[in-house]
Amino acid sequence: MCKYITVRTHAKDSAHYKVTARNIICSTDGKFVYGEFIGEHSKTAKDLRKIIDEIKDKNGISVVMDGGESIVRNREATYKSKIESLTRGQGYAVVYDESALRGKNSNIIIGRNTNEISALFKKWLSESQPLPYPRGFNEDLGKEAEQYLFETLISSGLITQLSTDFEQTIQAFEISTELLNAGEEMQKAILKVVKDSNLLEIDRLRKILKTAPAIGESDTEAAKVYGSLLNTSTKRIYHIIEYDKYTDKTFCLVNDGGEILWEEHGFEEIFNDEQIAVLKDEEYRDITLDVDGNISKAA
Repeated sequence: MCKYITVRTHAKDSAHYKVTARNIICSTDGKFVYGEFIGEHSKTAKDLRKIIDEIKDKNGISVVMDGGESIVRNREATYKSKIESLTRGQGYAVVYDESALRGKNSNIIIGRNTNEISALFKKWLSESQPLPYPRGFNEDLGKEAEQYLFETLISSGLITQLSTDFEQTIQAFEISTELLNAGEEMQKAILKVVKDSNLLEIDRLRKILKTAPAIGESDTEAAKVYGSLLNTSTKRIYHIIEYDKYTDKTFCLVNDGGEILWEEHGFEEIFNDEQIAVLKDEEYRDITLDVDGNISKAA
């Protein structure tokens, strides 16, 4: 159950005002971002309106919570409020920093549950990030790529869950400004998700090679080709037929200008050459090699 606290202030006329509040959210530097308030709201009793106005007034008098802690305004914030009249002269108000919650450079997401937070993070990504990023469910991750990115940014300290000393009915997370506008940290995080998703060419091919026979164990009469690579500079073609997952070594038939060679190469050694390209044309799909290097389509 959410705990309510008392919020007090006194206006310039020295009158004192008091309301009840919950879900007070402050940024990591202690600045007020969001809060919900209930109090007197009628023609004769204006406690709610007075306190809301004091919070929105960047030069206003201190607004104090239980325990004597003040609500610290952000002088650069754009505070907005919504007030709803309740029964018996009461009112309910929400006050929030619009610049932090909405727009291209927003850096706070607030939701009632994990599903809302996930949806809002996706919305933030689509509106705030010029970089392409993985989308949707990814089998290798076992979850949606956006959720994996969210968790990655939390674990690296670039997204921080905001909390207070009392229970809340909402969740709030602050996104580091380092991530805005495709900063270096966001680039690193997206690259990690891409790699862990096996979406990079090198990762996809290595995943395929894990199903290949160990070195020396392929069928010499019809060895299946698990990947064909072309060095666009030397014109050498590497047909990989065997792979050692422990040493990352490959055994290949190499077509060097018509000369057929059988060579062992480190996978990274081949693939990290900037001139290497994966051959994907139909003629390189589902092919096998015999001991003399003749290529044929798999049965």
